[in-house]
Amino acid sequence: MNQLKCLQSSVEFVDFKRFNGHVAQMKLLRYFLENCAALKKLTLHLDYNSTEDETIKKLLKIPRAASTKCEVVIVKM
Repeated sequence: MNQLKCLQSSVEFVDFKRFNGHVAQMKLLRYFLENCAALKKLTLHLDYNSTEDETIKKLLKIPRAASTKCEVVIVKM
């Protein structure tokens, strides 16, 4: 559990490659946005099958209590 606390306070940048919005990816994305207070920028490189609109809708539903100043960038591959 200490490893998670360390992660929460030290991760500043996350770069997801081939993001397609599957359940496991969304859980990990939710974890970062809800818990990583130091997070400054999260970049999603969408998989060729993903739609930007759907990804944005899912992102907007995730509360960002710990990372309200985090910049989210969506890149279409």
